[in-house]
Amino acid sequence: RTNELSRIRKINSLLLSSSRLQEYGQYDTPATIDYILNMTGHKSVISIGHSNGCGNVITMASIRPEYNDKVLLSIMWGQAVVLKHEVYKGFMDFSFSLFLVRQDGLM
Repeated sequence: RTNELSRIRKINSLLLSSSRLQEYGQYDTPATIDYILNMTGHKSVISIGHSNGCGNVITMASIRPEYNDKVLLSIMWGQAVVLKHEVYKGFMDFSFSLFLVRQDGLM
């Protein structure tokens, strides 16, 4: 049954998940990267993410650009985000074309 209360709960749930994504990207993911770098002594990490894990890294790269140099490579499977304002135009098309070439065994 749908009523006004269920619609409000759905909206509140969307707002809450959005703020969590921002918190993960702003605080949790950078803290995890700093911890790994401090423990290993390396200067950068390679990130592998799926679904919201991709959103965490993309949010971090947007909100905390100082971490862009600390992530050497980010592998994203099944992103739960949509990029509308890319910094590097055509980056996603280029990345996807590399993936297709590797899948065809041409590389």
